[in-house]
Amino acid sequence: MKRSGYWEHLAGLLMKEVRAAIALPKAVSKTPKVVQDKEMEGELQKICESVERVLRKALAAAGGIGIASERELPHRLARILNTFKAGTTSQDPFESLQEPRTVTKYLQTWKRLVCYFFRVTLGLFLKEVTVFKLTSK
Repeated sequence: MKRSGYWEHLAGLLMKEVRAAIALPKAVSKTPKVVQDKEMEGELQKICESVERVLRKALAAAGGIGIASERELPHRLARILNTFKAGTTSQDPFESLQEPRTVTKYLQTWKRLVCYFFRVTLGLFLKEVTVFKLTSK
């Protein structure tokens, strides 16, 4: 994630608001002074569950720990799966994670990123800052 430039992205933002924006849906109700829209948080919970389901399937395809896999993910597809820019292919293939604790942290990190994106895009947090702009790409 450090290669993604997130440190530059977060520079100057209120960390208290960032922490609230990345809170998983069930945890947001425990965050002080956060107004919660139960319907929206329910939708975000469904999105997080979908993210976890997709990532678990990807890990299973890569032969992840604790997941029986009859076949390995072909090297070319593993490189495509680990690519984040359109029109390019990563030189590093997507690989299974070695420890169950690492899988849990990996899944939580992605779900928190989705929560942050969801809440900031909808203007629920960091309203005074143009954090990013959605494009058709």
